[in-house]
Amino acid sequence: MTRIGLIFLTCLFSCGAQLLLRSGASHVKMATLTDLRWLINWRVACGLALFSVSTLVWIYVLSKTPLSYAYLVAGINYLLIPIASRYVLGEALTSPKVAAMVFISIGILILGVGERTKNAGEMPGPQSLVSPGKAIDDSTAPRPCPRAPL
Repeated sequence: MTRIGLIFLTCLFSCGAQLLLRSGASHVKMATLTDLRWLINWRVACGLALFSVSTLVWIYVLSKTPLSYAYLVAGINYLLIPIASRYVLGEALTSPKVAAMVFISIGILILGVGERTKNAGEMPGPQSLVSPGKAIDDSTAPRPCPRAPL
């Protein structure tokens, strides 16, 4: 699977986890913040498990992709969660929310077009954080041979 696909998969897992947590939270009456009755709710437990899977995939994504790029693409969550909340939980999708989602979409598109143009379709990898000709670990970098005087 491509890195962009893995980022999207992370977003889907995260969205599912948010929906489960919200659904579970609405079925538990918590008296205080330290009231731990929510732990026995299956929706909350499944949401936490799904977040765990999402985190594992996210760590893998970060091992292959710069955080500055991956996190901006993960902004897709700000689109997925309100839409899913509307259809799964029946929450309102108001005009201000839709306007915010439009701006977020434009930002993600700008990022995608900018990176595609810059890298000719290649998503940046961790190597792109290092300047050309410089090794990541300077202690193992090859040293130039000293020149003999003429």
